[in-house]
Amino acid sequence: MLRPRITDEQTIQIFGKELYEDASLEPLFKELLGISGIKPFECVGTNEEMILAMRKFYQASSKQLIASSHIIKLFEHGVLNKMSKSDFIALEKKLMKIYTDDNIPSEIKEKITRS
Repeated sequence: MLRPRITDEQTIQIFGKELYEDASLEPLFKELLGISGIKPFECVGTNEEMILAMRKFYQASSKQLIASSHIIKLFEHGVLNKMSKSDFIALEKKLMKIYTDDNIPSEIKEKITRS
């Protein structure tokens, strides 16, 4: 999820390589994207958040990087080609929403207040 926000050079500095070019990571990315299996780590965000982050990276990337990236090809075939532009707009709207002071549903707030 960090990848859309950092440069290629920063990626290499942090991870030692471009992770999207590492074909051995395909099973992990399939899980992260919700293509197969179960999301492997609690700390990496939801499948939807991962999809949105990868789409942002995809949109900002050069065609050369996309062509050479095994994981980006996986994203194209496993996710991107199955979602419409409006699907991505709805996903971004859902995930990038700015919330008010809290996210506590009103019915739960009422129970807390009465207790």
